[in-house]
Amino acid sequence: MAMKQLFGEVGASTCVDVLKFDEKNKWSIVRVDSRSLIKLRSALTLYSSFLDSQKPCAFRVHQVSQHLMTLAANSRVESVEFSND
Repeated sequence: MAMKQLFGEVGASTCVDVLKFDEKNKWSIVRVDSRSLIKLRSALTLYSSFLDSQKPCAFRVHQVSQHLMTLAANSRVESVEFSND
């Protein structure tokens, strides 16, 4: 809905895939074409409440990558151990 309000019918036709959704922790992994990333982020900033209940909401982008494998290995969390064997 936010994409349509911001960018019209053409923006609403942007394909956004929800690859993973964790309802308990309220996070998801979404996939969008790199040309549509700015549109999606712009639309998310304008989305301030859920349509059905009018409850306030906010979106936080933790990581953006061109490759899904880089999302699986977070270099900020994992430590690398070297051995001299």
